[in-house]
Amino acid sequence: MQVALARHDAILHRVIEEREGYVFKTVGDSFCAAFSTATDALAGVLKVQRCMRLQSEARPGCTS
Repeated sequence: MQVALARHDAILHRVIEEREGYVFKTVGDSFCAAFSTATDALAGVLKVQRCMRLQSEARPGCTS
């Protein structure tokens, strides 16, 4: 489980930073982040969803 959580956290941090957002709070596996625009937030959420799918290691841009 520690490996899965570390991968989860790395993906979220990377995608949030790519969309120029910032994390202002974490609780367990939950992240609270702010973005400049709703478009950046939505694009980040969609990318995280794609990257978190099973076998995402093979997806371009989803390695942690």
